[in-house]
Amino acid sequence: MTPTPTGWIDCSAEIPVLVFERALPVPIEAAWAVLTKSQLTARWIGSWSGEAEPGKTIEVVWLAEEGTPAELVRILWCEAPKRLALATGPDKDRPWLITIDLHETETGTTLEFRQQMSNGLSPAMVGTGWEFYLDRYAGALAGNAELPSWDDHYQQLQPHYEELQAAMALCTDE
Repeated sequence: MTPTPTGWIDCSAEIPVLVFERALPVPIEAAWAVLTKSQLTARWIGSWSGEAEPGKTIEVVWLAEEGTPAELVRILWCEAPKRLALATGPDKDRPWLITIDLHETETGTTLEFRQQMSNGLSPAMVGTGWEFYLDRYAGALAGNAELPSWDDHYQQLQPHYEELQAAMALCTDE
């Protein structure tokens, strides 16, 4: 079964943003815990170590990437259990910015994941990967014994993110 792409481009700010949303049938505190506690993130994205507070840097070990690479991630903002802002990427002076907002709803929690498309970043580079990890996050929250694995069906989402990249080029020309 091919997953349906959910990412879209928000061109309302100066820098375009790749956006994903997930409806989660769990309380906001549970969604926050699986998003921020190393022993729980280890199941869906990877474990991390370091001081988890604003202005500090943690090291994330990516679980599903070839060779399980480690990446430094700086915590810019943390307002439990609602908002997390992070900076990452290969260029420490020009980071890739990510915000994750959780909103309580009548049926649980909505997650909004936003990543600025700046400093060489594009939807074609990261869109499919974030679909994969956000599906794993939702599966971990649901208590699924098996989480999605990276296989050809995620690659089938790539054309959607290439189209978003073309659309992003149009919004930056305006």
